Amino acid sequence: MGYRATARQPDLVILSEEAVTALEGANQAIITHEMPPPSLVVEVVSPKQENRDYRYKRTEYAG
Repeated sequence: MGYRATARQPDLVILSEEAVTALEGANQAIITHEMPPPSLVVEVVSPKQENRDYRYKRTEYAG
């Protein structure tokens, strides 16, 4: 890729053994389309937060 990829950083990720194996030896802990998907991904949101537009969540990137 000739550009900087962006990636969200969820609050909790549970990986299968296959996903953990696929990440072994990787330079970054990024799950790609070629890897097994996570078993569970959780993003915690405050119940009183009226504006839940995740586009403006603090910048998170894989760089």
